Amino acid sequence: MAAPKTLGECRQPGCHTDAIAKGLCRKHYSQARRGRLGPDLPEEGSPSGFGRYGVVDRDEYTILCHECGQRFEALAYHLRRAHEMTADEYRAAHGLPRTAGLVSLGVSRTQSERARERVGSPAWQRLEAKRDPVAASHARDEDAVRSPAVRRHAAIKGAEVSRTLRGTGMSRPARSAGPSIAAGPSRARRSVLPRRSAGTSSPAGP
Repeated sequence: MAAPKTLGECRQPGCHTDAIAKGLCRKHYSQARRGRLGPDLPEEGSPSGFGRYGVVDRDEYTILCHECGQRFEALAYHLRRAHEMTADEYRAAHGLPRTAGLVSLGVSRTQSERARERVGSPAWQRLEAKRDPVAASHARDEDAVRSPAVRRHAAIKGAEVSRTLRGTGMSRPARSAGPSIAAGPSRARRSVLPRRSAGTSSPAGP
């Protein structure tokens, strides 16, 4: 039976580095905080497929695929086509950070340069204008301000009103930007007026 580790040594099996917190060395403590260290998880740097667990193996022109050992400029398309995996599934399977780029160093640098070139361009200015909270608030209409739940409730109530009106043979009045109905006689009132003028009326008196 192996002798127990001293208090100053990392409790991770196979590690003999001094512990700094919770019985772990600096490397394993950092992995534990990121959720990449546990009883069922391989240690960072241990074999994982054709690569190393938690390590992105790439150079200026290529990046290694842990699944098959081939090297490519970028992995996303290859993973979908050859291994039926998404980039997130691949990262999780081999302990790679969720923000790790799955492209070669050269491709990564080119993407960064293109992103910097877009700063200050007309397209960038349009994006900044859309992100401007003052401009965004001025561009909002009533529907944009209302929450999705409120809009959904209004749509349901509107549908119920329409069904009720159809059941009674009436139609829903259309919205109008003009004066209210009090400004003139109703359609029913106007249809009665000509008949009264053309027909007989009640006698005025004896």
